[in-house]
Amino acid sequence: MQSIRFTNIKSLTSFLLFLLLIPLTSFTSAQNNPNGDPLNEIGSWGFGFYREAAIDEARNFAYVNSGSVVVIIDISNVASPVLVNDQISTNGVVNDLIYDSATQNIYVTLGDNGLEIWDVQDVNNPQHLSSLLLNYIGTTPPATEMSAKPGFIFIAAEYGGIITVNVSDPTNPYQSSFNLGTGQTKYKLDLSDDGSFLVASSGHNTELFVVNPDGTINLIYEGPPLVGAEEIHIIGTYSFQVLDGTLYVLDLNSIGLPVVASHPLIGNATTYYGMTSFNNRLYVSDPFYGIEIFDVSNPLNPVLLGSYETSCNDIKYFNGYVFVPDGTGMVIIDVSDPANPAFVSEYEGVGHVISDLKVSESYCYLLTAVGLYVLDVSDPTLPVLVGINQPLAGVDLHLEFKGNYAYVTNYIEGLRAVDISDPTNPVTVANSSPAYFNNLALDGDYIYVADDQYNLRIFDISNPASLNEVGSLNFPAPRDYTSGIAASNGYVYVSQYNAGLKIIDVSDPTQPEQVETYTQNVELTHLDLQGDYVYACDLFQTTNRVDIFDVTDPLNPEIVGVKTFGNPPPRAYKNFVFGNVLLVADGFDPYLTVLDVSDPSQPSQISTQMVPDQVEGVDATESYFYIATYGAGLHIYENPYGITTSQHSQNALPDSYILNQNYPNPFNPTTTIQYSIPQSGNVSLRIFNTLGEEVSSPVNEYQQAGIHKVIFNGKNLSSGIYFYRLNVNNYSSVKKIILLK
Repeated sequence: MQSIRFTNIKSLTSFLLFLLLIPLTSFTSAQNNPNGDPLNEIGSWGFGFYREAAIDEARNFAYVNSGSVVVIIDISNVASPVLVNDQISTNGVVNDLIYDSATQNIYVTLGDNGLEIWDVQDVNNPQHLSSLLLNYIGTTPPATEMSAKPGFIFIAAEYGGIITVNVSDPTNPYQSSFNLGTGQTKYKLDLSDDGSFLVASSGHNTELFVVNPDGTINLIYEGPPLVGAEEIHIIGTYSFQVLDGTLYVLDLNSIGLPVVASHPLIGNATTYYGMTSFNNRLYVSDPFYGIEIFDVSNPLNPVLLGSYETSCNDIKYFNGYVFVPDGTGMVIIDVSDPANPAFVSEYEGVGHVISDLKVSESYCYLLTAVGLYVLDVSDPTLPVLVGINQPLAGVDLHLEFKGNYAYVTNYIEGLRAVDISDPTNPVTVANSSPAYFNNLALDGDYIYVADDQYNLRIFDISNPASLNEVGSLNFPAPRDYTSGIAASNGYVYVSQYNAGLKIIDVSDPTQPEQVETYTQNVELTHLDLQGDYVYACDLFQTTNRVDIFDVTDPLNPEIVGVKTFGNPPPRAYKNFVFGNVLLVADGFDPYLTVLDVSDPSQPSQISTQMVPDQVEGVDATESYFYIATYGAGLHIYENPYGITTSQHSQNALPDSYILNQNYPNPFNPTTTIQYSIPQSGNVSLRIFNTLGEEVSSPVNEYQQAGIHKVIFNGKNLSSGIYFYRLNVNNYSSVKKIILLK
């Protein structure tokens, strides 16, 4: 029998702990299986970015997506749109949305999550009919834009070309054919009104296909090399296309699809255009400007009739109005007089793209582009929105909290403190000076923030109502944009893309000092910290891996474990550690990988699964994983591992006074002293020699209740035995330390 040799006490301890916990986990069934049992989703709050719309003209309903949710809105009174239903929760962010009046079904494309079909005959009780993942020679190409004719859906599937799906039986759709055309990536397409031909964008080219009765398509010819499309709309035998802020008109009757007219658009956006038409009017939504209305009765000379400035994405026309998703809801504009479009009303939706989250007790705090949303997750199968806190300006980016306060970075407002003692009414109580703040970390009474000027900024949060900046550090070269930050035991760990891992000594927060930089063959996109290990995603020369650094000695970080992934997806872009489990998120595609890191020197892959959208943030309790996705809201999964604890338990208030033994002990020249105080008070921590003489006073100040850590540096002392004494309120305790040089 082969023996097991442990190289250090940490690996032995990890191994013994792992053996003891096997009955409580599912590691044994999937530890080395990358396709092991996926996490089981039990609930979601899927609201996100409002982008696509469809109109049920016969019944006066609008279907609008909000992230992974499709909401149904009654528009019979356009002056007062009313939410009818928000229970259509799909398995991904909606890329395109079509309503079929003949079947009263809606078709939804979901990127890597394929196609879903929903029956909305009863708008109060929509039914999920079917789902279909696309297939191109064994891969799953994304389902993006689509167009439909009776019995068939045509989907632009990027590298998979144009895929035809037979939906004659909506409960059992199947992929009936595909066509690569010229082999270029397909993003946009549109069918002619009679369904006889199809136009698709292919890279920066345009392709024209004939559509056969059986749903197959045949390429006729390719258009000019400088005209592809960010949006396509066919009127008669002309294709109207947008590229780089210009509206082009292509003649579909002519070989080579010549451009017969062009017109510059006002906003000059590069994506998320929409087009619709009615009675020789072309309506174009430009996300950088608004709506532009053209007379195209003569396609060779489109004439701009009028415009309306608003935030917008898609656009649909109905009965003299255009309906425009605007990111957080839907705007309705009267276009009966095209020269003077007029605002009518707005449906105020809930939700936006999400950048971070934290969980505390029965509440989940979601940070979105428009503010902090508080969800009651006491029933994880049905999260309920109970509170909102919004900034005065800018976009919120990252979140930490301690006790009854949340701390939020914002690209204009800087840092703000939010009182969450009443989760139904979160209130901003303090703001720093305006600045572009991004990543942040919290340790003890200090917040560490990275800004866009390569600075580390340090704030004392002992009084949350007065955010006091006490120190800063301009990162020495080499330096790059900060991609991640963590703090513990008097050190801050920073990942900076091409500048590697930086370690900052903040034992004196007023004088932070960069003490180490690890730059050898790393390109770090994110990091997380637990105990003596930093976990960092690394894309150095596209190696696509997770590096595990041992930072027991912060002055000598060492990579002790590496997990390399194969060809993407999945990619290692962000990671989040909880106990012996590391969750790794793909920053480009909706994949989540679970690693076992009980032995940091040998991380192993448990499972990889597709999730609704790319993962922005993760938090956990012993029962659940809470996953914030970019555009598909919050998704809650069962935690089958049992040993996982929240990253934020360290911020819970202690229930007794404790002075811990320092570590390491003996030490040379630095050691960590940790203590817990359940009540705020004047704290003194002093160091004495064997003669009873005070040689150092690391702490002498008022501190908030909590767990505190101090890095004591004995570089100016001689070897020997010393004592440290903690005094706070009526508590006093003394322990012995040994300095051994």
